[in-house]
Amino acid sequence: MWNDIVQVLSTNSFNSYLSALLILIVGSFIITLINRFLKKRLLKYEGSPRYDFLSFLYSIFKTTFFPLIYLGILITAVSSLKIPEMLQTIIDYSGIILLTITSIRFINSIIDYWLKTLQTKKGKTVSQIQGLKGLFGIMKITVWILGILIAAQNMGYDVSTAVAGFGITGIAVVFAAQSILGDLFSYFSILFDKPFEAGDFVIIGDMMGTIEHIGFKTTRLTSLTGEQLIISNGDMTSSRLKNYKRMKRRRIVFTIGLVYSLTHDQLKTIPSIFENIVMNTENVTFDRAHFVDFGPYSLNFEVVYYVNSSDYLVYMNAHQAINLEIKKIFDEKGIGFAFPTQTIQAILESNREISVQ
Repeated sequence: MWNDIVQVLSTNSFNSYLSALLILIVGSFIITLINRFLKKRLLKYEGSPRYDFLSFLYSIFKTTFFPLIYLGILITAVSSLKIPEMLQTIIDYSGIILLTITSIRFINSIIDYWLKTLQTKKGKTVSQIQGLKGLFGIMKITVWILGILIAAQNMGYDVSTAVAGFGITGIAVVFAAQSILGDLFSYFSILFDKPFEAGDFVIIGDMMGTIEHIGFKTTRLTSLTGEQLIISNGDMTSSRLKNYKRMKRRRIVFTIGLVYSLTHDQLKTIPSIFENIVMNTENVTFDRAHFVDFGPYSLNFEVVYYVNSSDYLVYMNAHQAINLEIKKIFDEKGIGFAFPTQTIQAILESNREISVQ
């Protein structure tokens, strides 16, 4: 074999080898000059808003196009030489492998830059950044698998059997890990749709708590009584969920029953009393107050107001302050609160004794 290689290479003249060598030297020198020129131009933009993007372009050019240019120079140099078929095959396969690797690195570099851009955007939480890294990691692995299969196909290998095997295996894996994959897709749905975030107080079904951590498979909540609730992401996205952290303000409706002994004039002044009490309470907006109906044992007034906060403690403090003020003013004005009572009226009739003679 070696004798055949030497014999083929000996058919090339000295000038042919010299020409090939000059092509390699000149091509490498030109690439070096281009690299130095691009570096100097890049340094001029250091500190400017465009520097990160230009640095990204330079890194892609250096890691992707430079190797391909070197490959092109090598192919040009040996094209004028007679080389053994085995060496030609090695060069061809090396070119396919190099082209595949540089293409994969080019695509993955774009994916990395995209991820970096998303990470620097405002409003991204730690869990969202981790989710993006996981999603983009899957994308990069997929690119490598597809690149290897394409390269093997171009090198003459039959990859249809491998693809079919991957397909059957993939179907089996999907059925075996259906629940896990469902929770994973639900995680990405939570990540991008953002129905809730860490720190939000939510109610899902008969459970409620504060979101502590959003994982790939489960979401962890801390309940009001202190225990940790672990719910699968699939259940989180398939159930109706109330997010109280997203609430801008709370609407409060309550009814007060007053005694029937109140006069007409007193009843007319009561809605304005409610209005003044609510309007003088901090973080509260008055809506309305009305005499709504005659109850079995009370005259009922309905009061509606808004607490301008989603904080439950702020709501309870405001509601307590309003209740205390209502009690104080009604006591001062002699307005009584109704409670279930029964009045029994006895009708006595005098019995008359009638004598019949």
